[in-house]
Amino acid sequence: MEPFKPTPEDAVIDKRRPTMFIGNEFETIMNNIGATTIVMIGCTTDGGVEATVREGFNRSYFMVIVHDCVGTYTEEGHNAALKRMERFAEIVDSKGLIDIWRR
Repeated sequence: MEPFKPTPEDAVIDKRRPTMFIGNEFETIMNNIGATTIVMIGCTTDGGVEATVREGFNRSYFMVIVHDCVGTYTEEGHNAALKRMERFAEIVDSKGLIDIWRR
């Protein structure tokens, strides 16, 4: 989609498993750039998002979930997953995160 089209300097990674940490070069890229924080957006909240958050937390990354930029098939599943992930990640809204980044 045009608003989200990657630029030449962006890394594009094919996600092949429920977690971003298995089956691709994601963690190698994160280590190479010295990243310690992962901001999660995408789908599904109770699937790939949750799997990646738990795996990232277990690997000592600081995990952030943008709750209005993740979703799943039902509101109940979405909210239950966010509640489970409170132990592993900071949960923020997109406006607050953008405000922080603009400072």
